[in-house]
Amino acid sequence: VFPSKSLQLTQFLEKDPLVKHTYEDIIKAVTWPSINSNSDYDTSVNKKRKMNQDNSVETGMGIGRNIGVNEIINKIKLKLKQETIEMLNHLMTVRMWIQLNVPRIEDGNNFGVQVQAELISDIGKAEESTFSYVDFLTNYYASRGKMITRYVKYPYVDDYKECIHEIDHKYYTDIITALRDLRNNYATLYDSLQKNLDKIVKPRSSHTAAMF
Repeated sequence: VFPSKSLQLTQFLEKDPLVKHTYEDIIKAVTWPSINSNSDYDTSVNKKRKMNQDNSVETGMGIGRNIGVNEIINKIKLKLKQETIEMLNHLMTVRMWIQLNVPRIEDGNNFGVQVQAELISDIGKAEESTFSYVDFLTNYYASRGKMITRYVKYPYVDDYKECIHEIDHKYYTDIITALRDLRNNYATLYDSLQKNLDKIVKPRSSHTAAMF
């Protein structure tokens, strides 16, 4: 499984149009509402908004206008979520397989057991790294939503709009980097498992007595 997943991710990262977008593409992927020039946004008296009778807030964009999600990031995000779930499932399966091959505790001849422990540790680090991508996606929406709230409140401050563009581009780059990390983890873990397969399956030699 690990070699095929590594190959699939390599092909995706090299050929799929989703990873070929430029900064300009990321900017254009967001739908922006037009600013209402006849709104109650009065810069002369620093009146940024007013409360209507129904307690709704009217901004320079008018009521009920939405700033859309970034469609490019939405699509590539789904790929990362899918790969993250698959990776975690594979890692948990391999970790359990190694743990079931760990022999009972004995004195001496524990080199193979140490190899098993090292591989389990490496898998644990890969799991932690993969779990972090879930938090990373949540943080993206939290930080982007906070900045959109400020932009809706102060629509004439262009820096807020530019900051949203920068957030989108940063997380687009981070998602691609995360996919590369997943690909690399598949490759390095497979290499370690293959090189130490005999120690995983048979951590202790059956000819211990011959060593003395």
